Amino acid sequence: MAGIEYEAKALDIDPVKTDRLITEAGGIRRSGPRLMRRYVYDTLPAAPNRWVRLRDTGAGTTLCVKQIATDAVDGTHETEVTVDSFEEATQLLAPIGLTPPSTVSTSTPSRTSASPEPCIAAQPRATLPG
Repeated sequence: MAGIEYEAKALDIDPVKTDRLITEAGGIRRSGPRLMRRYVYDTLPAAPNRWVRLRDTGAGTTLCVKQIATDAVDGTHETEVTVDSFEEATQLLAPIGLTPPSTVSTSTPSRTSASPEPCIAAQPRATLPG
């Protein structure tokens, strides 16, 4: 599925306070913290502002191509598909030359609310190979 991703950074977030405020505003915790894995690959040929991402959310796995058109909140475009297995997708990408230069893991709860709200997650830590 192709679409526009709306993305913004919020700095100096207190996760405990934010969790409480979301709950007080009617947000419902859908799950406890879960590990989310992401492998980020350069495209072939490598291009500025474009990359491939393999992501395991703990509830499903997706593979997408992301491209930044502008720095605006709606400036990131992506084409995404669902895949059956994080490990099998990694094995599929390796023979065509896509090896992840970096991996990211985060742990975050899932929430829903009655109206569209931004997703808030802790800042991920990048793990570089080597």
